[in-house]
Amino acid sequence: QVYTTVTNELLESQIITNFDDALLNATGVSKLWESTGRAPGEGTGYFSVRGFSTQPALVDGMPGFTFSAIDPSYIERIEVIKGPSATLFGSTATSIGGSINVVTKKPYKGFGGNVSYTTGSFGLHRISADINTPLGKGNVPYFRMNASYLTQNSFQDVGGKETFFVAPSLTYSVNSRLNLSFGLEYSR
Repeated sequence: QVYTTVTNELLESQIITNFDDALLNATGVSKLWESTGRAPGEGTGYFSVRGFSTQPALVDGMPGFTFSAIDPSYIERIEVIKGPSATLFGSTATSIGGSINVVTKKPYKGFGGNVSYTTGSFGLHRISADINTPLGKGNVPYFRMNASYLTQNSFQDVGGKETFFVAPSLTYSVNSRLNLSFGLEYSR
């Protein structure tokens, strides 16, 4: 199989709390190096796809940085294209082994959302919120806010983590042929 898609529904059903665990669902993808949370482009984990090292270098189909702190509650789906055919879609942002594209959640028409709390072993506590709302009546912009806060200890003396992530986005449909989208991601 040349491509794999990891959907948001799968991530929610497995209660995935970090990006590296989300990629365990993609067949033919093996983790080479844990994510470290360092500077852009250096903190994301390395993965082996068809024997070549690659990183998640595409965000919404455009070259960008995917940090290890990105919360899976902000991910709509993860698309993995395996093999050299990925160079057709990712240009220089891919490796010969393949391409990993993270598709983020966008605002949609209507009002909705959810708030969730997850707890687990080693002091895992994660609260996440996903709220979508129109900013008026009629043909108006739609606003979506994704946010999460996670703390987790480790069985080792070091290795615990504390992350905060917020991603507001705005979409406005000017007409049937033009949509404007704006988004911001902040993680600490």
